[in-house]
Amino acid sequence: MYSQAAALMEAGNYDEAVVAFTKLGNYSDSKTMISEATYRKAGVLAASGDREGATALYVGLGDYSDSKNIIAQMSADMQFEKGNYADAWTAYEALPEAYQTHNADYADMYSAAQA
Repeated sequence: MYSQAAALMEAGNYDEAVVAFTKLGNYSDSKTMISEATYRKAGVLAASGDREGATALYVGLGDYSDSKNIIAQMSADMQFEKGNYADAWTAYEALPEAYQTHNADYADMYSAAQA
C-alpha cells in the first residue's frame, strides 16, 4: 500500500497520494509524505499561475520544507505585479538570498518608485 501511495505521488497524482498516505496512518513516514505530496501540488499550482491555491496549500503546510519562504516570495511578487514597488522591495529584501530571484527587477522598480 505504501509503495502504491508513493507511486501515485511520483506520477503527479497528489490528491490521490494524500488519500492513500492518510489511509496508512502512522505507518513509516506516511505523515511526512502527506506533506510532501501537498507541497508538490502547491508547486504545480504556483507554476500554473494559481497563486491563491498554492498559497493556501503552503500555509496549511506550516513549517514544512521552505513553505514559509515561498509564501513570502509569492507575496513580494504579487506586490510587485500590483505596482506596489516599495512594499515589494521591503518584502523581497527580507527574504533569504536564495529566494531573491528577481533582485535586479526589484531594485530597478524600487528606484523608479522613489523617483
